[in-house]
Amino acid sequence: PLELHSMYSLGEGTLRPAELAALSRAAGLRHLPLTDTNSFAGLVNHVQAANAAGLKPLVGARLVQGKTTALLIARSMRGYARLSRLITRINMEEGFELARELLENPVEACFTLTADRALLAARHPATFAALDALRPGYGDTYRYARSLGLPSAVLSPVYFRDAGDFEAHRV
Repeated sequence: PLELHSMYSLGEGTLRPAELAALSRAAGLRHLPLTDTNSFAGLVNHVQAANAAGLKPLVGARLVQGKTTALLIARSMRGYARLSRLITRINMEEGFELARELLENPVEACFTLTADRALLAARHPATFAALDALRPGYGDTYRYARSLGLPSAVLSPVYFRDAGDFEAHRV
């Protein structure tokens, strides 16, 4: 999975980074992304758990502000630094507009996955159309991205281990 949330995605994820690492290792994965919403709070634990499990940690975040949603995964330390500044601005800067920032100053050191039409139309490097088959309209997003010549990626966000964790996820 590319979109993986831990308990640090407050009100969304239910698992600790060590649990995510163990499950990923057992599933035979080689990489472990962490894309908590507007947060790097679990990042240190994530990197430690991934390394301990023999997995390559991928650093990312799901950025959400108003109607704008984008999943960013750092491609380098420069990408990590830029993503960190974006998270800080979302949480601390009154009047900050995520959509405007991503349009005017693309994050080239990150992979960006989004269904936002304005962001897709800008055709910035390393931008992919995010297709979430669980949400209505994903087919329209695919067709729109294809008309622009943009690649697509199917996302299946992971918030919990199994159906038994659903109630904790809703809290």
